[in-house]
Amino acid sequence: MKNMKNILISGYYGFHNTGDELVLQEIIRGLKNKNPEYNISVLSADPEYTKEKYEVESYNRWNIFQILKSIIKTDVLVSGGGSLLQDKTSKNGILYYLGIILMSKLFRKKVYIFSQGIGPVSYSRNRKLLKFVLEKVDYISVRENDSLKLLRALGINKDIELSGDPVFLIEDINEKNKNELWDCIGLDNKKKLITVSLRPWENSQRIVKETLGFLRDFERDEFQVRFLSFHHGEDEKIIEGIVPEEEIIKLPLKPEEVAVLIGSSYLTVGMRLHSLILAASQKVRFISIAYDPKVEALDKEIYNSGTFIDVDNISRDILMKKYLEIKDFNYENEGIKKRAYIPFELFKGR
Repeated sequence: MKNMKNILISGYYGFHNTGDELVLQEIIRGLKNKNPEYNISVLSADPEYTKEKYEVESYNRWNIFQILKSIIKTDVLVSGGGSLLQDKTSKNGILYYLGIILMSKLFRKKVYIFSQGIGPVSYSRNRKLLKFVLEKVDYISVRENDSLKLLRALGINKDIELSGDPVFLIEDINEKNKNELWDCIGLDNKKKLITVSLRPWENSQRIVKETLGFLRDFERDEFQVRFLSFHHGEDEKIIEGIVPEEEIIKLPLKPEEVAVLIGSSYLTVGMRLHSLILAASQKVRFISIAYDPKVEALDKEIYNSGTFIDVDNISRDILMKKYLEIKDFNYENEGIKKRAYIPFELFKGR
């Protein structure tokens, strides 16, 4: 399709989740770098926010008429990135994204699965539907090997490219932006910053208390700690009344400001996947608390081996053991960055 000018992006957008908004930001930036004339539109839970922030057309992801309108107008559907095709969060959530893909194919549109983290997919119905739908798409790229293995296990024999999360393409931290943000938040430039991103889970209270116990070993004369929220209205709930007030960032931060904060940290302790990807993109040491295979996959790819922290077995001691393993670890992220560029080559010269 030589005149592929209209691009529709489908994902978990408009929910004000920092990680997903950063994914969208980098997909749009990457597409515009290929061709500033692309007409980009996004299915969003908050179309006005998405339209204003990213300067793109936006449609209500819950309105079937707007969905159909957006599909009819587009040349290609970009499905992703993020973890859309999984049923761990919800048994039926996967049906929404497969439905968007299937509708697009019914209207004879190109469909690109774009750097997705796929799985886990536990329900037999969902596994069958996933195979049925993905065999009809025009291109598939996944962000890690576990997703690739899952699709192969399902019997999908199409070409599948191993790419990387688009957030790995975020620009390097600007010193001026860093200083301005630190001043705004009230951080001390003479101290090293530890950022923490936790999320609600079954054993949330234990997670918070063990993390705090680990952080007590960092003298506050040298270090400063800040807990931040990736999903506003959710992440704050588990730390209220437990974490010292002065160590919680209550100022609402834009996704790009969160990127600057983590990118200028000494250490990030995180459950949220994109808190860890942001750290890895800037070569900031990180400790991952794995509640999902996608977090485990990232930890394995960056650190290769060593201590692994499972959310159900978290402890102060194992957090410290991991820190001692990685505090002087010099890792390379150029391979993942190069892979993250791969799906954008679909749009080369179009």
